[in-house]
Formats: sequence, C-alpha cells, structure tokens
Amino acid sequence: MPIQFQEPGHKLLGIKVSGKLTDADYKAFVPRLEQAIAEVGEVRILIDITGFEGMDAHALWDDLKVALKHAHAMARVAVVGNRTWEEWMTKIGGMLMRSDVRYFEPNELEAARIWLREGLSET
Repeated sequence: MPIQFQEPGHKLLGIKVSGKLTDADYKAFVPRLEQAIAEVGEVRILIDITGFEGMDAHALWDDLKVALKHAHAMARVAVVGNRTWEEWMTKIGGMLMRSDVRYFEPNELEAARIWLREGLSET
C-alpha cells in the first residue's frame, strides 16, 4: 500500500508514502487519519516521502481536500524527502494550511521527530 501508518502514538502519526498515489489510496488513508483526529483532536504528523513517485490528478485533488479540511487539526507536519521539488511543494502546502509545516532531508529524520515532540506532554 502506498500510504502506510508508522509510529502510531497518542498525538503523533507517522506516515510513509511510496510509489504513485491514486484516489483509492486516499480512500483507504483518510478514514484512518480522521479516526486519529477524532480520538485525540490535534495531531502532529511525520510524513516520509522518500519513496514517493508522484500522484495522479484525482489523488492530487484528494490531497488538497484533506489538507484544507483537516489543517486545523494538524498542529505540526514534518515532511522528510529527498528532492528539491518536494521541498518546494512542502513550502507551498505550508502556506495553504494553518499548520506549522517543515521540510527535512532524510539525514534529518531524528531532528524531525524531535521537532514534532517539542512541547508535547508525555501523558
């Protein structure tokens, strides 16, 4: 499956994206994201897109809808990628969302995790 949840935690979600995303991938992913938001309210998300190969037009539309609908519930989003265009897309996405969105290189994965955990209580 191109979208996989990893590192499930109370307010932290880890998501690994690989291959080319389709509408079907979003249909499977969105309910899990919405369930996590319903359970804890505001979440912080680590998205690893190092294996990402793009998305079809419908998936792009799905991605935009999810980002706009749930931006209020995504306190911080750390995107880990390895291509310049991914960094630019992260910056553009951050401007559309009300979330704090930051891009990290693969060798900065631990820094992304630390940044996501800043200010979270251990309970």
